[in-house]
Amino acid sequence: MKLVDVRRRVVARVSMVLVALGAAAFPAAIGTIGARAATTNCAGLQAALDAGGTVTLSDTALCTGSYTITVPVVLQGADANQGFDGSSHPGTRVLGGADAGAVTIEGLTFQDSSCGAFLGGAIMLGGDVRPRIINNRFYRNSSDESGGAVALLPDTPGSIEVTGNTFGSAGNGNSASGSGGALFIAGTDPVVSNNTFTANTLSVDTPNTNRGGAGMFLSLSATEAGHSGSVTNNSFFNNAGHLMGGGATIEISASPAVAVPFTVAGNTFRGNSLLANTANFVTHLGGGLLLERLATGTTTQSHNVFDGNVVTAPTTSASDSFDYGGGGEFLSGGTTTSLDDTFLNNRVETG
Repeated sequence: MKLVDVRRRVVARVSMVLVALGAAAFPAAIGTIGARAATTNCAGLQAALDAGGTVTLSDTALCTGSYTITVPVVLQGADANQGFDGSSHPGTRVLGGADAGAVTIEGLTFQDSSCGAFLGGAIMLGGDVRPRIINNRFYRNSSDESGGAVALLPDTPGSIEVTGNTFGSAGNGNSASGSGGALFIAGTDPVVSNNTFTANTLSVDTPNTNRGGAGMFLSLSATEAGHSGSVTNNSFFNNAGHLMGGGATIEISASPAVAVPFTVAGNTFRGNSLLANTANFVTHLGGGLLLERLATGTTTQSHNVFDGNVVTAPTTSASDSFDYGGGGEFLSGGTTTSLDDTFLNNRVETG
């Protein structure tokens, strides 16, 4: 089994899920952000979102409903007390939408939201969307597919920004059964910076199912020149998954001859792990980070710290196949340059 085969399965699974959601789940965008600004409580939130503009949520109690974004909007909390609690409606995420154009979600708490066998336990944004997820807090959200807290899947080229968020804490991590225990991104031009990913998990492995990126799964796929991405100054602490990328998995692909530069700098991967599992084919690659390049161009990697990450020995029989390594980091394909990266106390168990 090659890594590219696993990646293709992930893309196929995402495509099937988006088709299953259908157009009715994501109405087309009908407005643009203008001068309009509204302050609202939970009861008036959907109407404010439908009108677009800047929406400030002021309730000090967390909203317990499920809401949809269909037009460009900036949704923000008035202070540190606003947000969403999905515990009263398991299987239905608290916030979703598509084809909404420019969407910013900032300064809110998302907890105990789940989405069943769909992507994005708390937030799902797809279609013609340019998402910015800024300074939010995500605790105990889950998906039976991918993106335990957040899934971002723009289907048109454009920027994706995820900055300053807290994804999990000790005892309060997010979880998924597919890829991206906390965060799942598939698109062009992602910027992921200054986030903390702590104690997020991927479920127990089953054969032929991807388990990439317990903290984050990021897939950049470009069909034309001019696109790039970066993952900078993030912290990945004590995340646990199976198969690939205990802290994070990054995949970079493009049409032939399209160069895609990518930067991985200033991140800390500490105490992440790939757990023991049983399968006919065992892939355990990258206790802290798995970085796979299927496109031309160079990944520039610098000033990252890989400390105490573990690839656990597979639990298999003598007839099973093995593909494991990279206690701190596993690199696959393409060209990566490394400057002043630090590797300490990482290990690969062999039995």
